[in-house]
Amino acid sequence: MPIAIQKGMFGEDRLVSGDVVERVTYILKEFPYARNSYPCLIARYWGEFDGLRDLLGEEKYEEFVSWITTSTSPKTIQNRAGEIQNDRPDLEACPDVADWRTTQSRAGRVK
Repeated sequence: MPIAIQKGMFGEDRLVSGDVVERVTYILKEFPYARNSYPCLIARYWGEFDGLRDLLGEEKYEEFVSWITTSTSPKTIQNRAGEIQNDRPDLEACPDVADWRTTQSRAGRVK
């Protein structure tokens, strides 16, 4: 299913429709190198669907994509934070956030 395109504020094409699965599939098809780098995949997703390219401008956006692919992975940081929080209750998230994270971790596949 093709993803719908609308004109942005400056006349540029913007991809707008689709759920997360359709959008990620689009990124994986259009940017094959994103298949090998989750940070790159995330940056491309943010650029195509969440307005990061518009926020930064094309040149800065491409610099950001290059930077994030060589930086410490957000998932690595997330995993280390979880390990620390498991070992250090004084550093845990507030109860509402902890409950939300638990719910999300048990939700199964995103559709």
